Amino acid sequence: MNRDSRLAMKLQQTLSFSRLLLHTDKTPAIFWPGCALMSLEPQLLYRSCELLKRLEPQLGFCSACCGQPSRYLFPEKFAKQQKRLFQELTAKGVERIYTACPNCETELSRLGPFQVEAIWPALVKVLHKSDVVDRTGEILALHDPCPQRDRQDIQEATRELIRLTGAQIYEVARSRDKTLCCGNKGMKKTLDPQMAARIRHERLKDFPPELPITACCQGCLGSFAAEGRCTLHLLEVLFGPSSSPSWGNRLKFSRDIKSHKK
Repeated sequence: MNRDSRLAMKLQQTLSFSRLLLHTDKTPAIFWPGCALMSLEPQLLYRSCELLKRLEPQLGFCSACCGQPSRYLFPEKFAKQQKRLFQELTAKGVERIYTACPNCETELSRLGPFQVEAIWPALVKVLHKSDVVDRTGEILALHDPCPQRDRQDIQEATRELIRLTGAQIYEVARSRDKTLCCGNKGMKKTLDPQMAARIRHERLKDFPPELPITACCQGCLGSFAAEGRCTLHLLEVLFGPSSSPSWGNRLKFSRDIKSHKK
């Protein structure tokens, strides 16, 4: 077990459930980016929400964590966190959750009587070519996150969104229902770093080193970026690149949505 990583995740979980970072708008429908994606520039999230409002005019934000790290690393805290989330969402009148994170979608679907959907099929319905960056002539290697191995609807939506930009998709042999893990499913990078590294290195064999890797999971891309690979989250493909991931971006996002400065 990686003790330093465990300590870092303990701090992350403590802060994620603190008043400093946790906020939910009072509205029936919310956009839930997930922890990893909130580390990118907030403008990506604001733009996504703005466009999703074409489908959900009352859409608000939630800066919460789904608690999945605690499920695997701190099970003694997990039930309390889930109760806190349920109470938070219920108190704010939330009925529908649109999330950009595959792991959040899994956890939130277990949480209670909320309608939980990935944002990608929704974006397909509302986006026009004029809404996205023109990437004609670019080639992007696509990674399908393993929690969505059996989700053909999301697989098709991510590809349709990339094609909307004009970019070409490099399809690896091990994709869709045959996709490989990035190495961090179930917090494997913390629990068994050596095994996580083997899985990650095996997956990276699928991607030509000269091509950027894109995916709809910032957690997966963080694993690949740590190996020196160029990555672009699907929202960056659509709306432009972000600066390096940082806690500062997450803090600013949480602060801004609380004060409605977005």
